[in-house]
Amino acid sequence: MSDRTEPVESRLCNRWGEGEHLHTEILAGASQLLSDLGGEDGVTIRGVARAVVVAPASIYEHFKDRAALIDDIREHLVQQLRTAIAAADASVAPDDAIGRARAQAGAYCEYGYTHAAHYRLIIDTPPTYSTGCTNSSVRGVLDDLTQAFQRCADAGHCLRLSKHNRPPTLMSVRTGWSRSSWQPWAAATTRRTK
Repeated sequence: MSDRTEPVESRLCNRWGEGEHLHTEILAGASQLLSDLGGEDGVTIRGVARAVVVAPASIYEHFKDRAALIDDIREHLVQQLRTAIAAADASVAPDDAIGRARAQAGAYCEYGYTHAAHYRLIIDTPPTYSTGCTNSSVRGVLDDLTQAFQRCADAGHCLRLSKHNRPPTLMSVRTGWSRSSWQPWAAATTRRTK
């Protein structure tokens, strides 16, 4: 047995009243762990505590349990995805509706390919508008994409899919979900808008 031990990373403690910094560090560490492990199954409170170099009890000061941590990670990642979509939208001239929609769709797909584990956590279940949406994170992304396609239609461009099937079709291209799994969503959306 070797006498060598790995050096333990240290971290500076936050000053009094700066607990939000630790919350942000926990989310960043958990996101990195999620990416390294390829999915949420291996993300544990102890693993995140080790990644952030804090005691597990420190994690519990910010998150009730693992499920609350995973939910917060999901919301954090959705904001990253929506920021990427918004940045792509802003990179194209405001009067180019098709270009803006292409840029947003490209950013959406690019995020999924470059952040596969994060994407899987965000898009773990299809939304169900009839029940209030099982994954509110997905609803915001769908709304962003729906607005992009609606701008195209408003500009007079002929789109081949109905307005309710455009975002789910884009999502199915990236996720591989069959269109039949989206039919309840499309029907619920149609009922909701009448």
